Amino acid sequence: MPGFLTGIVHALSLIAVPYRRGNHMKKIEAVISRSSLDDFHQCVRRLGCLGFDLSEENARKPDRQPRCSVTSTTPSRLKVEFAVLDEEAKPAVHAVLESVHPDSVAIFRFEPDTLPQRGKN
Repeated sequence: MPGFLTGIVHALSLIAVPYRRGNHMKKIEAVISRSSLDDFHQCVRRLGCLGFDLSEENARKPDRQPRCSVTSTTPSRLKVEFAVLDEEAKPAVHAVLESVHPDSVAIFRFEPDTLPQRGKN
């Protein structure tokens, strides 16, 4: 699927700039259908997010047999991740729930040591 992720900025690289001591942040992960991706793009644009990570969910676990067969008609799922300030987490999750209707949503607290290290020039 060449070109699928073209132009998407790694969300964690954008977090290091706004994060300062006292500005606590949350990472939001949502599993959505491929058909909801346009709705998600519009939602994060309205929220003012600078970027997000996008990955395709595996249809089956490598160490387990699938419970049902995966066919070409099985809808593929995408995992999207983005970060917001602590006080913006609740409204952001509600916006995603209302406009995208994800299969699942998870909220994680960022710790300063989980942020990417910037190289020194």
